[in-house]
Amino acid sequence: PGSYGCDSRHLEARARVVGRGVFLIFARLVRAEARSVRPKMAVANIGGGPTTTALVAVTFLVASVVSWSGTGTPAGFVEVRGENAGCVGLGLSHGEWSTDTSGCLVDAKDEDDRDASGDGPAAGCFSYDDEFDDEFNDEPPALWRFALDLKRRCGLHTETEQWNAFVGKKVTVVGDSVARHVYASVLRLAAVDGDAFYLSTKEKHRDWWHALRGDGVAEFVWAPFIANVTRVIEMILQSSDNEKPDVLVMGAALWDALHARDVARYQSEIAKLATVFSQNAKETFGKQKKHLKMFWLTVTPVDVSKLTDGAKIDAMSFGKLKQYDDAAKGADGFLADAGDGRKSKKKKNGFLLPVDVGALATGCADLGFRKSNKNCTRDGIHYRAVVYDAAVQAIGNAVRLVG
Repeated sequence: PGSYGCDSRHLEARARVVGRGVFLIFARLVRAEARSVRPKMAVANIGGGPTTTALVAVTFLVASVVSWSGTGTPAGFVEVRGENAGCVGLGLSHGEWSTDTSGCLVDAKDEDDRDASGDGPAAGCFSYDDEFDDEFNDEPPALWRFALDLKRRCGLHTETEQWNAFVGKKVTVVGDSVARHVYASVLRLAAVDGDAFYLSTKEKHRDWWHALRGDGVAEFVWAPFIANVTRVIEMILQSSDNEKPDVLVMGAALWDALHARDVARYQSEIAKLATVFSQNAKETFGKQKKHLKMFWLTVTPVDVSKLTDGAKIDAMSFGKLKQYDDAAKGADGFLADAGDGRKSKKKKNGFLLPVDVGALATGCADLGFRKSNKNCTRDGIHYRAVVYDAAVQAIGNAVRLVG
């Protein structure tokens, strides 16, 4: 039942609805027969009078309810079964990190000629640490690739500038600075302007819009608090089909942890966001010819050794941030069951495929950059570009697999 977003309470509710419908049908038929009037609700002209007609009506009602609850996926829910089960979701981000550049091509311009299905690094060979300039020139390279067994089983490919899932699409990213870095990684792959990913401005807390190749569009909406994300998503889901994106990526937690410091309120807002998806599911997903692919960015850890403010160190400790991460991962009807065995049977299936940016950041930090105490991050909060490039590799492959 969890895979279809149904549980015993939903089935009981449907049964009560069907029961009331059956009662009304019989009541009308009895009144019709008493008046010797042929009932207007005849489903088929098979003879036998109102009683037989009522049985036919009941049969159709029950059959439709059983069919809806047992064979179909409610609009908007992500269902990945069969050979693609386990190929999207949290596990897709859990690849392999190394400092070995032997799998990289000699020149970035040759990247589009590489075998996209090969075993070389998917991120890190030509990632540009746009916020760090020369900060990591004295550090070992950081490279990431998909776990080889998963890549071969799922047919994963390396996203390149000329071969990626974002060309010709409308991609919308909503959230905080982590989401902004992911947006920059999308631009690195698909923007018409080859320098767009620099996001060259001193004003970081702003919206962005860029043209993608193939007449695509990318937009970033600055929404640092989860409440901001909820309001933006609600507007997006209620917009016309032509205005809705093909790919929607979102995430926010660090500002809530630092400024609001209220896990319960964050958890409540996550539940509200899940409700927004649920309430708009039929209108948003049921009538659209294109299937909207939606992703949630998990919380990235903060290296508090780089922080100097005591209150900030306490608010953004690993334990505190984990509470926010767990609030999203454990929310009912929020994250999708991607068939990877990570979903609790007690949870309803959700709408968003998780992208484990937190695991990617941890993997980069664990590579062994202890010598200069940089640990893949300069300020303790934002990571090297390879982390976000890897996240976009996961998103691009999931877009194709979900279909």
